[in-house]
Amino acid sequence: MTVILFASYTSAISQTKEMNYVLKKDVKWFTDTRFGRFIHWTPMSVIDQEIGWSWGSDELPAEKYPAMQRF
Repeated sequence: MTVILFASYTSAISQTKEMNYVLKKDVKWFTDTRFGRFIHWTPMSVIDQEIGWSWGSDELPAEKYPAMQRF
């Protein structure tokens, strides 16, 4: 039983070290390339409307807007 636990523990440690190396390498690449993406999702994305233009319009009456926030 001890051998199995020791083997599992050392296996987990070795995988973690490799994973940290890969993660650090990817973070360095991402930082060096200065590339980023911001994705913002709201309930308005479902109906494909801009909030400022959709409020109270024919496509989204004002009384239906609060229901979209509970989506």
